[in-house]
Amino acid sequence: NLPPDSPISLTDALNDIQFSDIFILDEIQRMQDLFSEATGVASIITHPDGNPITQPSNFTRLCSNIIRKTEKGCSNCIQSDAIIGGQNLAGPTVQQCLSGILWDAGVSITVGGKHFANWLIGQVRDAEIDEFRMIQYADEIGVNREEFRKALSEVPGMSVGKLQKVAEMLFVFAKDISEKAYRNFQLNSHFIELKKTTEQLQESEGNYADIFETVSEGIAHTTLLGKVLSINPVSYTHLAGDSQMTL
Repeated sequence: NLPPDSPISLTDALNDIQFSDIFILDEIQRMQDLFSEATGVASIITHPDGNPITQPSNFTRLCSNIIRKTEKGCSNCIQSDAIIGGQNLAGPTVQQCLSGILWDAGVSITVGGKHFANWLIGQVRDAEIDEFRMIQYADEIGVNREEFRKALSEVPGMSVGKLQKVAEMLFVFAKDISEKAYRNFQLNSHFIELKKTTEQLQESEGNYADIFETVSEGIAHTTLLGKVLSINPVSYTHLAGDSQMTL
């Protein structure tokens, strides 16, 4: 870590960067797609406020083409993603979506203590889903009941217990990539500081060299025994008559 008196701490530096500054979006999208395909759940990564970062993976038609196509439904989805994916370092959050009552889960992506993103999964129905309540939600957001009911029947089933296990696996995975991202950020920060220090030293050495070569006074570096290690041009005339210095 940077020393306490460093002008810019790692925490300060993290506050000035965004998700895309420490994660490669194409790689994150690929991991998200693979996770979703392997587990059979929908998935998306959003900013902490719920607005999307990645493209959705394996979204149900009910969510992507019906609920999220309405202004109120989309607003409710973003709010739900912000809450379910909120920072929780203890484990995943598993609960019913606030935009309808399908089951969702979320984990936070936290790097160096900063909450960078939410990773949301779910869009599944358990055996005890309240279809009447779902149809009421269709009326609330202003969509056709029959189209809503048909899309609801296509939603994959999954027990809450199984979704919890999938969410726990995602939590471990997200924690691992977050820790790796932080280590990479630390290394990059140290490299930048080292490069900056090296450039400052080179600049100082260059300034000293200019003074050493152009000053009107003689300058000589010698050992304790008087052996001359380096001299500036003006010193040549002085050294010519100094028999005590050994060149």
